[in-house]
Amino acid sequence: MTELANYYFVPSLRQGLAAAIPENDEQGNAVVFTNRAHFSIDVAVNGTGFNTSETLQKDVELYGPGDIIGFDARAVSRTDPRNNVGDFEPNYFPMIEFASDPDFPWRYTAKQFDSGSGNLEPWITLIVLVAESVTTSIEQIDKEFEEGDRRLTDQNPFISVCSQTSLPDCNESMWWAHVQLTADEFILDGGASPTPNHARLQEELDLAVRNNQERVVSRLLCPRRLRPGILYNAFVVPTFELGRIATGLAPRNLGAGTELNSTTYAWENTSSIPIDLPYYYKWEFRTGLRGDFEHLVRLLEPRQLSGLGKRKLDCSNPGYGLTNFTRVEADIPADHPDYHVIEMEGALKSIDTEYTPWGKDFTDSNNDPHVFQTDLAEKLLNRPKADEEEPSEEPPVVGPPVYGRWHRGRKVTDSQYVKPGSENTGWLDELNLDSRHRVVSGLGTEVVKRQQEDLMAAAWDQLGAVDEANEQLRRAQLAREVSNCTEKRLKSLSLADYIRSTSPLVSRVKDTSTGNTLAVTLRESRIPDAVLDPAFRRIARKRGSIRKRQRFDGKPKPDILQRFNDESIKPAGPHPTPGGMVDMCEITNKLIESISLTNEPPNFTSTPPNSQPSGEFVYAIEVTPPESGQAVDVVVSSNPIDTTFPSELMSLEKINSSHWHLTLNLPQIPASDGANGGTTSPGGVVVTDLGGGVTDPGGGDPWQPEYYFFNLTLRATDNGTPPRTTLHRIFINANRGSSAWTITAENESLPPEFPNFPEEKRFCTKNITSDLLNSPEIRNGVSQDDLTILDAASELMDGFLDSDEPPASKPGVNFNTIKQTLLEALNPEMTIPKRVLRRVNMQDVLRRGDILDRIMAAPELPQPMYEPLRDISQDLLLPGLEKVPQNTISLLKTNSRFIESYMVGLNHEFSRELLWREYPTDQRGSYFRQFWDVAELVPTQTELNTLLLNFLLQYGVYTVAEISSDVKENIMKRYRDRLGDITQIEQQERDDIVTELLHEELLEEHYKDIKKLHTWRENRLGTNKHRPGEDLVLIIRGDLLKRYPNIVIYAVEAVSTGDGEDDMIPDMPEFTGNEDPGTVKHPIFKGSLPPDVYFLGFDISEQQAWGCDDSGWYFVLEERVSEPRFGLDVPSDTVLDHWDDLAWHHFGLEDQFETYLNINNGEPDNQVSGSFDTTGWSLNSSSSTISNIVLQKPVRIFIHAKQMLLAVDCG
Repeated sequence: MTELANYYFVPSLRQGLAAAIPENDEQGNAVVFTNRAHFSIDVAVNGTGFNTSETLQKDVELYGPGDIIGFDARAVSRTDPRNNVGDFEPNYFPMIEFASDPDFPWRYTAKQFDSGSGNLEPWITLIVLVAESVTTSIEQIDKEFEEGDRRLTDQNPFISVCSQTSLPDCNESMWWAHVQLTADEFILDGGASPTPNHARLQEELDLAVRNNQERVVSRLLCPRRLRPGILYNAFVVPTFELGRIATGLAPRNLGAGTELNSTTYAWENTSSIPIDLPYYYKWEFRTGLRGDFEHLVRLLEPRQLSGLGKRKLDCSNPGYGLTNFTRVEADIPADHPDYHVIEMEGALKSIDTEYTPWGKDFTDSNNDPHVFQTDLAEKLLNRPKADEEEPSEEPPVVGPPVYGRWHRGRKVTDSQYVKPGSENTGWLDELNLDSRHRVVSGLGTEVVKRQQEDLMAAAWDQLGAVDEANEQLRRAQLAREVSNCTEKRLKSLSLADYIRSTSPLVSRVKDTSTGNTLAVTLRESRIPDAVLDPAFRRIARKRGSIRKRQRFDGKPKPDILQRFNDESIKPAGPHPTPGGMVDMCEITNKLIESISLTNEPPNFTSTPPNSQPSGEFVYAIEVTPPESGQAVDVVVSSNPIDTTFPSELMSLEKINSSHWHLTLNLPQIPASDGANGGTTSPGGVVVTDLGGGVTDPGGGDPWQPEYYFFNLTLRATDNGTPPRTTLHRIFINANRGSSAWTITAENESLPPEFPNFPEEKRFCTKNITSDLLNSPEIRNGVSQDDLTILDAASELMDGFLDSDEPPASKPGVNFNTIKQTLLEALNPEMTIPKRVLRRVNMQDVLRRGDILDRIMAAPELPQPMYEPLRDISQDLLLPGLEKVPQNTISLLKTNSRFIESYMVGLNHEFSRELLWREYPTDQRGSYFRQFWDVAELVPTQTELNTLLLNFLLQYGVYTVAEISSDVKENIMKRYRDRLGDITQIEQQERDDIVTELLHEELLEEHYKDIKKLHTWRENRLGTNKHRPGEDLVLIIRGDLLKRYPNIVIYAVEAVSTGDGEDDMIPDMPEFTGNEDPGTVKHPIFKGSLPPDVYFLGFDISEQQAWGCDDSGWYFVLEERVSEPRFGLDVPSDTVLDHWDDLAWHHFGLEDQFETYLNINNGEPDNQVSGSFDTTGWSLNSSSSTISNIVLQKPVRIFIHAKQMLLAVDCG
């Protein structure tokens, strides 16, 4: 049994002033109070501001049971059993817990606990009474109470107990109440027999009460022998008479000479007189007919089952003209009753059960196929195709299905769907030519027919986006067909007509020879744009009115496109401009173009930063316009700084009387690349520089970038205003991104901070008013500036007077090449599928014959399919189930041949159903692959490591066996780390990815019961699962799992003790003393055959379980650890030699139902070992000792596989 050493029980708990209630008076007699407990206390009073103190005596009176009429139901943290439970173990004690106030059961008791044992009567008691009257064949069971009739709305609820003998002894209530402390560590004294360290226990309890009350609970027990199958009500009632009277009930008759006080009990259990009792809390439950976990698990008997898993199938009259089936074994002659009988298999079978040799399982001496197989194949299965037969008046033959033929995908020659013969030709023939397997596949079709509506609803739910994608594919197919017709008509056109008809598309088709579009190629050729214009095509059409009016000399002329291409005709070109039509704007623009700035200042070299694209180095001049008159702008071809660009004014400081320094927070990018470039279109008079100097700001803070101010005196020629001084900001260093450009002087004598500017730099003025921006004027005669303009005008006019040189001839085009390019680009077989792929995400595109073919969806239905087969008949899963005795635990194994045959039938029939319902399917999907229920699968870390290794090595050259154990153990961590190195994602996300990969990709696939059907190919039937061999199945028949469905069942390796061949122990630390436990395997699937048969599958072979190479395996049944429960064991013939085995029969109460267990009746004396010390059960014992004795500890049993297996062949 499992020891729960971290539970500690304390007899009672008092807090606050209640701990000061005296136990005895000055004469040594027990103190008894009339009503409330009262006593005197000394109170020390310290004066403020004085060095004096005084002790005062104060009488204190505490609330008692006579002051309580009820409590909040939220004070109750747990009851056992819970309310309305219908199968409470009748050998257990009902109980109630209080967690929020651990001293609650003793808080209002008007006496002190016993200084010796620590016991104290609680002011409340838990009672359990029969709540129904039942008549049996041997006795009459009467209800023990009636609900009280409350005449007032605020009256406390109460019950009328028929007889006080049905109530517990109040004198013993102290032994059935205790405090439980849950400690994180053992609180024990050392030694050979460790005992609780009471000082440390009290210290830990005080600490928990103050800081961690969730670790402390108080509890009331009701030690009554309950009758199985009876309805009971549990009540929390007052222990003392004062508590009963406080609720408004009349005092009971105490008898002559007896006075009511604070310790007078509320009833006398020796009296049969009825009594009314108020109750503070109530719930009801019913006891079960079975015992507790320990009792039921002890009833199980390991047995070696044999001969299970086969049932007879009569094939003496198959019908349809088939030859009778006959057995082939030599020991079954023709007159044997089983000569025409074959044994059909089940999903489970005994370890020693072998299948009947016949058909593909049996090889004749002459290796000829069985005549029944040949008849079945030729007369029914290999039906000739309808289109190969001549029309006949005979009705067509509808034969039985060939199960799995779509999934197998066998090439059919002469309608040979199946191939009879004894040689191995794969699972398709083995299944369809054997009646045993065909019947099982037929069961699969029957299941689909019964559940077709639910299955189809699940399939349609999964279709989702596939249906929408298929709609797009259908529209694309229509578009392709229409486009193919259009393309066919276009191809029939002449070369020139094809070019003209497709000319609207040339701007969207790339010319592979040049890299440009075909539109650019045509634009740069001799073909004028207008020739391809639709309006021109209408004008120049051959049968148009204009062409008809043209003179025709009888000789056919080439198409106009070809004539333009070979320059037989040429376009007239733009209309010539008459002489003398040049205006001043053209002259100004000509001048501006001729004096554009150079890329860099003379004698300086700009160096861009590393890995940054080079751009034009720009220096710009910022002009402050005058308040009125004319503005000066820069005449440059590059973009100057646009001061309207969004910027933040950082500072404005005066440098000297003539200059101001304006600092703007501008983007750190060159002006030529940034958005702050403006466009200058000067249209005014060009002025010249009359001289000026450079002002060095000097002496200030470092400048980034450096700024310099130039004083330039500008003379305007269009007004008489004095020369103006304007400030020009020059960028010497400009940033691109976060890297700076550098300027280096080519002439060492030239300081880099004083750059020279080209002499060609000029300025142009324009009027401020908006209506005169484009109306420049020249005044005051010819000046130096006017000469510049005249020179430009003269140069421009000379250009008009010069004769034009003939323009260079444009190249021709190859119309055949253009047409071929258009044909390839407009091919509907390419363009439409390519557009569909951009809208529909499809996998395995290269494997699809036609991309626009509809998507064939294969729904996956993951539910365990053994359940509908079980619902048809449990005997189909385990033939011979009726031979398994009650309370049996044994081992069977799975039958993959049966499972695969059944799953083929399921998938075959569902393929037909999908086709009938017009579901998009190719009938080759593996819709059902899960036979057993693997919902509660708990894989070991070793299994996960192996799965991950197989996944990582599937494309490599190594196998799992070649990988070192160190790599296997750490593969999970290495994979997570490597994944992190590649993706740089967080560890939690990496863990989620690996977990999803293992559980959703690898683990689920690994524990599918069959591989996908289309991958079986030529495999034999029964060899198409991921895990090799058959799985071992633990079968349990009895009430154990029916009553406790959540028990823990697993297998653990055994180790030899070295004392003998059969002396083995489980490889667990509590048995071996080793810190590292052996391998533990949990079930890979679970199932049930109602009402009382349960089975669990393990990935273990019978040879491993037996111990052919080692000590074998133990199978463990373990009660799930839960909250503490109390009671005695079910009566049996067990001799008491340990408190854990204490049962009702040890007190002689095995049949004394509704009797209370009394400490006063003495120690257990029935079937007690003479060497066992029972003095712990006595009137001197504390309630903590009694509670520890009746605590029901979780049970665990170990059964070795050899106890459940017949002899196993280890060869």
